[in-house]
Amino acid sequence: MKVCHITSAHSWDDVRIFRKECTSLAQNGFEVYLLAYEADEGRRNGVHVVSAGKRPLSRFSRMYSGVNHIVRLALELDVDIYHIHDPELLRKSSVFIKKGKKLIYDAHEDLPEQIKSKHWIPLYIRNSISYFVQFFLNFTISRISATVSATPIIQQKLKKINPNAINVSNFPLLEELDFVEQDLVKKNAFCYVGGLFITRGLIEMLDAIRHVDSKLCLAGKFSPESLETEAKNHKSWNKVEYLGFINRKEVYELMSSSIAGLVILHPTQSYRDSLPIKMFEYMSAGIPVICSDFELWKSIVEQEKCGICVNPMNTDEIAAAMNFIKNNPDKAILMGKNGKDSILKKYNWNIESKKMIALYHSLSN
Repeated sequence: MKVCHITSAHSWDDVRIFRKECTSLAQNGFEVYLLAYEADEGRRNGVHVVSAGKRPLSRFSRMYSGVNHIVRLALELDVDIYHIHDPELLRKSSVFIKKGKKLIYDAHEDLPEQIKSKHWIPLYIRNSISYFVQFFLNFTISRISATVSATPIIQQKLKKINPNAINVSNFPLLEELDFVEQDLVKKNAFCYVGGLFITRGLIEMLDAIRHVDSKLCLAGKFSPESLETEAKNHKSWNKVEYLGFINRKEVYELMSSSIAGLVILHPTQSYRDSLPIKMFEYMSAGIPVICSDFELWKSIVEQEKCGICVNPMNTDEIAAAMNFIKNNPDKAILMGKNGKDSILKKYNWNIESKKMIALYHSLSN
C-alpha cells in the first residue's frame, strides 16, 4: 500500500511527521512518501522524501497558492492514503474525496483554542476567527476517512465530528534514549527547550532564576523575533546561557547535564489540553520536571513521582521548586529515575505507533 504524508507548514524532518509516523509506517511494510517544502529529497529511513520546491514567502501565499501547489503535486503521486498535517490543507479535502482517496487529518493541536492565543492575530477578532475555524473543521472533518490527534482531549472533540478518530500521543522515541549521557557531569543549570514565547513562560523563567543560584539554559527560537531584545534586556539575562536552535543529540546532551527541565506554559485552554513533548523528553533524559499545574499534566507527574507542578504565573512558586530540586539531589535523582522508568514502560512512541499502524490497516481493507 502506498501512502503520502503532506505538510505545507512544517519542515520535512519534523520529528512527529518524519521520524515517528513516516518512519514507523515504512518499517511496517508501507511504501511511504513525504511531501514538504524545501525537503532534502531522497530515500530517508525507508521514506521517499519529495520536495514541493521553495517555501512560499508569506503565510498568506502558503495558505492559498502554496496549498494548491502542494496538493497538485501530491495527487500526481497517486497513492492510496493521504495523511495531512496542517489544517490549511483541509481546504482541498474535497479534491481527494472526489478522486476516491482515503484522507487522514493529523491534529497536532486544538486549532480553535490555539487561535485565541496567536500573537499575530489581532486580539479583537480572535474569537470570531476561532468560531469560523471550528465551523470549517466540523464541515470538512466529517467527510474524511479518519483523524489522528496528539492528545486524548483533542481526540474526544474530533470524535464528535468523525467517529473514526484515534489518539496517537507524541511520546519520545525509545532509540533517542541512546542520546542520553549516563555519566555526563551535571552543570549547575536548569534547562528549557522549545519555542521561546511569552505564553510559554519565558518571562516567568527569567524572573524565577533571579532567586536561584544556578544558570538557565535556553534552547530554541524567539517568537516574535522582537522578544529576543526584551529578554536580553531582562535583569536576569546575565544568568542565561542561550544556545539558539540545537539538534536532537545536543538537546539530549543539554537535558542530561541539567538539574531539571522547565515547561511552565501559561494556562491557556490549548496548553491545558496539550501533552507537551518536552515534558516527556525531560523524563526520558532522566531529569526531574518542573511543569505547570494543569490537571492533565499533574495527573501524570504526581502519579509517576517525576517532578513538581507549580502555578506557572507565580514566580516565587517556580523559584521554590527549582531550589528544592537543587538542594535535594537525592530526591532529584529519584524523580529522574521514576520519569525515565515511566517512559520505558508506557509513555513512548513504540507503543503509540501501533495504534496508527492499526488505523492504516483498517483503511486498507
